[in-house]
Amino acid sequence: MDTPRAYVWRLQNFVLGEHILTPCPENPTPVKACAISACGNFAVLGTAGGWIERFNLQSGISRGNYVDALEGESAAHNGEVIGIACDATNTIMISAGYHGDISVYLMLLHRGWFVNLRDRITDMCFSEDGKWLLTSSMDGTLRIWDVNLARQIDAIQVDLSITALSLSPNMDIFATSHVDQNGVYLWVNHAMFSGAKEIVSVKMPPAASEKDGEKSKNRTIFKPLESSDTSVSKFQI
Repeated sequence: MDTPRAYVWRLQNFVLGEHILTPCPENPTPVKACAISACGNFAVLGTAGGWIERFNLQSGISRGNYVDALEGESAAHNGEVIGIACDATNTIMISAGYHGDISVYLMLLHRGWFVNLRDRITDMCFSEDGKWLLTSSMDGTLRIWDVNLARQIDAIQVDLSITALSLSPNMDIFATSHVDQNGVYLWVNHAMFSGAKEIVSVKMPPAASEKDGEKSKNRTIFKPLESSDTSVSKFQI
């Protein structure tokens, strides 16, 4: 059930904590996204009304909200917030809106800049060093952004929409899951940095093993990870 509140839990004995967090009590809407800072002191909540607010987890006190000042909006997004991510240094906070817009904020200063995509965002994650942001959309695109430069540095497109993604700590492999696929695909990063902005189309490998000598004709920076016996690296759930 949707609720305009977020509940804090204690992992030691799996019980509710002392605080219940309520963003924007003047105009409450259901909480749709949440993230905890790397230091563990703050929780950032996003609502269906586009409101994003930061709370201190120890006291439960609000430390302010994030506003799209460039667009003259009173909230962070013009629509539902569907994702929030904080980097490992407590410097950057990223939020994604239902209409494909991404907001990048200086976490403690609540100042930010913004990017618009063509379709709804399905997932996003930071690289381990906090310099890259990876986003996936319903149109099948996976984009890599340089957070410091606030620009896209690479992109690929697959024929099945990506539902979730994750980048390894070494930034050499990332995993994706896809619509109507009961498996996880692993991809190898063949270049740690590229200046390409053009989207490269990549066909998904089949679930069955490929025959010897068969390889994808698409040459991309990210290629499906294959084992030594040339079987497709798709791990069934």
